[in-house]
Amino acid sequence: MLDNKGFDLWASSYDQTVKLSDEQEAYPFAGYEPMMEALYEKVCTKDVQNIVDLGVGTGKLTKRLYDAGHHITGIDFSEEMLNIARDKMPKATFIEGDLHNTSKLITNQKFDVIISTYAMHHLTDDDKVRLLRELLTHLNEGGVVYIGDISFETHFLQSKCRKQHIDEWDDSEYYFIVTKLLPIISTFAKVQFKKYAHCCGLWTIQPR
Repeated sequence: MLDNKGFDLWASSYDQTVKLSDEQEAYPFAGYEPMMEALYEKVCTKDVQNIVDLGVGTGKLTKRLYDAGHHITGIDFSEEMLNIARDKMPKATFIEGDLHNTSKLITNQKFDVIISTYAMHHLTDDDKVRLLRELLTHLNEGGVVYIGDISFETHFLQSKCRKQHIDEWDDSEYYFIVTKLLPIISTFAKVQFKKYAHCCGLWTIQPR
């Protein structure tokens, strides 16, 4: 698992790496573009004002939302990623910090939409659940959390993907398993999952 310095080094070539992986329909970014497009369309059908992107990276998705007139707050632990995003969105708000400390970073703030793409797999499942519970308290009425990330429907399908991509696989990351996490999240929120590729899906989470 890369730390913030690793992502600093990756920042300048990150978007190209993602594009190549998606075009090859390969782990870890297969399904990236269709999932991101679906997420953009979901957000832009709503009359939203305030959006926070957890793990904003280079700001590829949020730049489109920024251009559409929404107020963007971007959080990332990579200084270089934030520098790239800041150049694209000079009037947005940016915070350097780790997802583990999200509530401290956005204390007393509420948002219409909370987005996190390809970031939460750095958290253990317990930490994912804890963070999701916290995020729900930072939503305005009618707000939504969207999580687009590496996801598998079952442990078996994750193991199958690991065998097929063993040279690229990162055993230090914690991918979403639908059959494990969906029932847990369902105990405290309304949740839906849609698959966009063999290793990619979009989670839609709202307060009950």
